[in-house]
Formats: sequence, C-alpha cells, structure tokens
Amino acid sequence: MREKVFSKLKSVFLVLIIFIMVFSTVSCGKRNDDNTEEVGKFQSGIVVEGIDIGGLTIAEATEKLSLQLDGENEVILKINENEWIIKFEEIGGVIDYEKALNKAMKISDNSENNSDIKITYLCDRELLKSKLSEINEKTSAADDKFVMDIDKTADKVIDCL
Repeated sequence: MREKVFSKLKSVFLVLIIFIMVFSTVSCGKRNDDNTEEVGKFQSGIVVEGIDIGGLTIAEATEKLSLQLDGENEVILKINENEWIIKFEEIGGVIDYEKALNKAMKISDNSENNSDIKITYLCDRELLKSKLSEINEKTSAADDKFVMDIDKTADKVIDCL
C-alpha cells in the first residue's frame, strides 16, 4: 500500500514538473507581435561612413563595413608641389569599427540623430614619425630645403585620420 501511494505521489509530482516546464517555456518565449526590431540589431536607417547597416547585427555590420572600407587606405601628405603617399599598413593603421557601431547601437528608432556616423582611424605614432622622417630627409635635400617638425606633423596627421 505504501508503494502505491508513493508511486501515485511520484506520478503527480512528475506531471506537476512537466506542467511547470511547459508553462515556463511558453511564457518566456519572445513575442514580436508589435513588429519591433529584434534585440541586438541596428534600427532601420542607421548609416555608418555612408553605408546603411539598419537591421544588421554588430557582427554583420562589421563584416559589411570591413568589406567596403578595408582596402588600400593611405595617408596623402602634400608638401609644396610634391605629394607623398603613406600606405596605411606601413604606419600600423587600423579602422576602429567598435566605437562607431556602439554609438550606432545607442540610437533609438525615434531619434533625430540618425546622421552618418563616422569611423575612427588609428595608427602607430612611432611608425608614422618614422615615415615622416624619411619624407623629411628627401624634402630637406631638395632645392626648396623644406624641413618639417616631425612631432607636430604626426599629431596633425593623427588628428585628421
């Protein structure tokens, strides 16, 4: 008799646990009946560096931006009538997608701040100074004897990135 009561109690307890699990699953399910944007995706109309990333996740937006922005990035330095091109990879240049994407993710649907968000470009200051020193040697040997202040020029180039 004791086994029958225990067996019946065990069955009732098992049914109760199953009921609780089913109720939890149904009540915790995400509903999107009001057509709101999915969590973790950019609002529609968000533009970074002229590229629409609305409706994308951060990973998708990073991939889209890198496909369109990664490439032959360079710094062009004009001195008098001469033009010096410094390849971005030669100065340890990188594109900082994270800062722009974090800013874009904070923009709400009804925000009026949906303007084009700019990307930050970064480089290694010492590598840049080394390249500027090479250019300075070539320009100072020329007829016009132009000599640049390496530190100030490096700061200006970094500010313009």
